Amino acid sequence: MHQKVAESRQRNANLQAELEHVQDPYYLALLARDGIGLVQEGDLPVVVYEGPPEAAHVAPPNQQTPTLTPDKPPWQEWLELMLP
Repeated sequence: MHQKVAESRQRNANLQAELEHVQDPYYLALLARDGIGLVQEGDLPVVVYEGPPEAAHVAPPNQQTPTLTPDKPPWQEWLELMLP
C-alpha cells in the first residue's frame, strides 16, 4: 500500500509539473506557431516549399531570375532569394 501511495504522489508531482509547463505563455505561443501555424499580429509568416519550381512562369529576357542550385542547403537558397 505504501508503494502505491508513493507512486501516486510521484505521478501527481509529474502532472503538476506538466500543468505548469503547458500553462507557460511562451510554450503556448510556440505550440500555436509550430503546431497549427498561427502567427501573432505583426509577425511575417514564411512558408518553405520544397518542390519542383513552377514551369508556367517565364521571366522576360532582360530580368535575371534567381536560380536554385542543388548543391546548396535550402536555408542558403532561401537567404539568397530573400536578400539578393
